[in-house]
Amino acid sequence: MHDNKGYYKLLNLKPGASVSEVKKAYNLMLMKYHPDMGSIAKQLKTIEDEAERNKKFEEINEMCKKLNDAKTVLTDSEKKELYDQGVDENASGYDMSGFDIFEFMGGRRDKGPKKVANTEFHVKFTLKDSFLGRKKTFSVKREVICTACEGRGGEKSTMCATCKGEGEIGIKRQMGLIFSIDRSACPDCRGSGHIVEGPLCSECKGQRYCQKQESVTVTFDKGFKNDDTVVCRGKGDEHVGCIPGDLVLIINIKEDQHFKRVDNHIVTTADIDLYTALVGGTITLRHIDDSVLNVKIDRIKNLREGVIIVKGAGFPGGDLHIIPNFVYGNVKEEELKKVLPCPKLSKNNGVACTGTQGKLPTEKKRNANNFKENIFSQFFRGF
Repeated sequence: MHDNKGYYKLLNLKPGASVSEVKKAYNLMLMKYHPDMGSIAKQLKTIEDEAERNKKFEEINEMCKKLNDAKTVLTDSEKKELYDQGVDENASGYDMSGFDIFEFMGGRRDKGPKKVANTEFHVKFTLKDSFLGRKKTFSVKREVICTACEGRGGEKSTMCATCKGEGEIGIKRQMGLIFSIDRSACPDCRGSGHIVEGPLCSECKGQRYCQKQESVTVTFDKGFKNDDTVVCRGKGDEHVGCIPGDLVLIINIKEDQHFKRVDNHIVTTADIDLYTALVGGTITLRHIDDSVLNVKIDRIKNLREGVIIVKGAGFPGGDLHIIPNFVYGNVKEEELKKVLPCPKLSKNNGVACTGTQGKLPTEKKRNANNFKENIFSQFFRGF
């Protein structure tokens, strides 16, 4: 029997294995290398380096192509017979010499320790905090390995025979030709991986873990944004035989009454009297960091859409945009007369009258009952 292209070796079979053995081996390999549901793919998703993760997924896809080529040849009776004789005209070959599944997974022959799920914590800030930057101390409750029993739960414990100490068992499910394995907590050891024998630990009461309150101080740099995250490595929960989880701080910034952030710019409003708006001058406003800005401005050419911009006064790389709120009350009539010409009365022989200031009229709603009464009263008035 020949295996010139390495198809049998790829499937961990001896040359000449039967078609049923090939199909069974193919399904087992697919459980590992399927890009979406394979066990290896699930492990690769935990790789933090995006470039390395993408590279590994490309290798998985290439491996699936090789498996499909092997299946195409070895499950077809005619092609398989030719291949076993050393003749294969239809399938492209792959040199599997030197291929090591563990080397493919990063040079390790063990699965490596799992990482505990991260702990997420929402942190509230004001827009002023974001502008200035903040150092904040948090009180964090963590689940840590009991130091009294070193995570055994008692004086003595043995590895669970059902899950082999993993704390999980796999349930095999078949969807057509594809198999998947769902993981769930082991019912015998309740996910601990070990079974306590003898007296329970007085500290953790056999639970293997204790609750610990810790203080964590974090510096949030100036300019942080809403929904930004800060990761505190290893400050999450601990599990025996696993890498501790991380504490992930999710930033929530409360909206400000007077200031709004747009990218790295700050937008606010300021009262400007008409005299300053028409001839220019200086306006004063309190910035988000409580500093007082005396902003010198030229006359505003467009009173409807004009916005005053103070360069570099926003977040890093941004500006302060001031929307004018024009006021008349602070301006003396004599000052306005100096800059505004008096309107000339047109000679149109019109009627002189006086106008006063007030509000627009509102339409009164008609009462249905009164309307009916009026109709009837008018009707009977004719008799």
